[in-house]
Amino acid sequence: MIKYNFNAVIKAWLDAAPEDRNLALGATILLQLDGNKIRHNNIMRNLGRNAGLIESELRRHYELRVNRPSEEDKEKIRKEAKDLLSEKFSHKSGNTAAAFKAGRRADHDTLPEEIQSLYRKNLELRHSMQIRNLLKSRKDCAPQDLKDLCALLKKQDTEYRLNWKKYDDYGKE
Repeated sequence: MIKYNFNAVIKAWLDAAPEDRNLALGATILLQLDGNKIRHNNIMRNLGRNAGLIESELRRHYELRVNRPSEEDKEKIRKEAKDLLSEKFSHKSGNTAAAFKAGRRADHDTLPEEIQSLYRKNLELRHSMQIRNLLKSRKDCAPQDLKDLCALLKKQDTEYRLNWKKYDDYGKE
């Protein structure tokens, strides 16, 4: 069996000058990548008009293939997700509905609107951070999806904690 580097085939096609590209070959490479026969047939009907589409799709697929995380990266991302979940969202850390309600200040209604809005924003963030359940339930989640979810979770968690700090520290000057 002959083994070849498909990424090199895509790269060679993309590196060729636009006027030297074999558009039928590009469409066939695209078909091999995504298996969409209907789109392939539509592209083949008018190759000249679809040259830009072929190039952009091949470039997108090439970038995805080249930037695919290694097995070590996948393990690192999964470990990071697991650590994030166990550390920041355990019941031990007090992240329950009762703890959230208990976090509301007694003088909440007398606070300025922008400070009151921090509490409401955190309520929304708390609900949107439910993606942790997706991370827990998807053991076979794609590494890129896990990486994106971890990044989103970190961003929301940071905002959540900063909001609480501002809310709690207001008036303690």
